[in-house]
Amino acid sequence: MIADIDLSPASREEKSVIASYLREYLAEFGFRGTYPYFDQYWLESTRHPFLIRRGGERAGFAFVRSLDGGATHEMSEFYVLPEHRGFGVGRAAVQALLPIFPGLWRIPVQVSNLPGIAFWSRVLGAEVPASEDRETVVFLRGVGSRAAGGSTGSSSPMFQVRPFEERDRLALETIYRECRSEATWLPSAHESSFARDTDGEALLVAVGSKDEPEGFVSVWEPEAFIHHLYVRNESRRKGIATQLLDSLATRLPKPWKLKCVRANDVALAFYLAHGWLEVSSGIGEDGPYAVLEKGPA
Repeated sequence: MIADIDLSPASREEKSVIASYLREYLAEFGFRGTYPYFDQYWLESTRHPFLIRRGGERAGFAFVRSLDGGATHEMSEFYVLPEHRGFGVGRAAVQALLPIFPGLWRIPVQVSNLPGIAFWSRVLGAEVPASEDRETVVFLRGVGSRAAGGSTGSSSPMFQVRPFEERDRLALETIYRECRSEATWLPSAHESSFARDTDGEALLVAVGSKDEPEGFVSVWEPEAFIHHLYVRNESRRKGIATQLLDSLATRLPKPWKLKCVRANDVALAFYLAHGWLEVSSGIGEDGPYAVLEKGPA
């Protein structure tokens, strides 16, 4: 049974305590230098230090940084003391902390920190995202405000996925054209036709709070083949592509297949990080490609 977990802002009087925990935390990664932003957590309004307690005993700390005028929040550091691990302290602390700051959360983790990656994947119930810089992976989570009278609140996506409606067509045509124009290995944008290239396929659309399309997935259902997955440029890295794929689970039996041009290394890394396996390869008019498959969990 998990002991009572308490999460509270760290006072100036507790600064020295967190400093000692921070040294232990950094030492686990082999870092012995000075943490450059430590003092700012008690000086800047956009930085928030928290102390974690378990059963009244100090059990760890968290550093949170607010970005984009408070619309985005980053878990800069998160640490549970070794003697308090294995009791659900980290999970309970995360569940208490995230709803304090509603909005989009970014949780960067060093690629080399395999236990940390496993922890955040497990606690967030999310697959491990692909690394864009080969140094960190960034988990993203949209979080609603704290429920009235609740202590931990709940997280909710900042978008939803629904079937295509005819009123979406113009927006999806724009997304399709703009995304393909970024891909130098594909035919030029004027050769692309959303209507032609998705004809006869099932379409699911990710929409924001105003029901405006943010992205879409297009599937040839007889073969469970995913032909198109696109997200609007300014809406990327919010988990939308993952949610679009997850939404297929209730309507498209696995295994699923798709073809990814090897020149699109970001997309290829994304699929491989999300459990897709390369089952064949070839060379087409757009260059070398990999055929990927996602089987039952």
